[in-house]
Amino acid sequence: MRGLLTAGGEIPLADGCADVVTSFTVLEHVADERIALSEMCRVLRPDGLLVVTVPNRWWLFETHGCDLPLLTWNRVPLVSWWPKRLHDRWAVRASTGSGRSRRCFGSAASSRYSVVA
Repeated sequence: MRGLLTAGGEIPLADGCADVVTSFTVLEHVADERIALSEMCRVLRPDGLLVVTVPNRWWLFETHGCDLPLLTWNRVPLVSWWPKRLHDRWAVRASTGSGRSRRCFGSAASSRYSVVA
């Protein structure tokens, strides 16, 4: 077994060479989720396993923290539930949310994948 760490762009592996591809809370940090997913799908064998997790937009606490004035503790409850405009302004990094992830999977992957929310 061998691991490989990339920055979310081109994966330096041959097509269909990986039995398992994992990505744990990474997609919200790459420049283009579609490119990252396309690469994951490209290197995955036809019967391989793709394991991807993304943050839950509706979780009680914003998982990346907040940059709010006068608050040194940045795990503020319910920030993820704020209107998008406010959340994107004050959250340290806005998460993808399941709808955006589903759209990425729909365009990057074939029918052999399913999204479990």
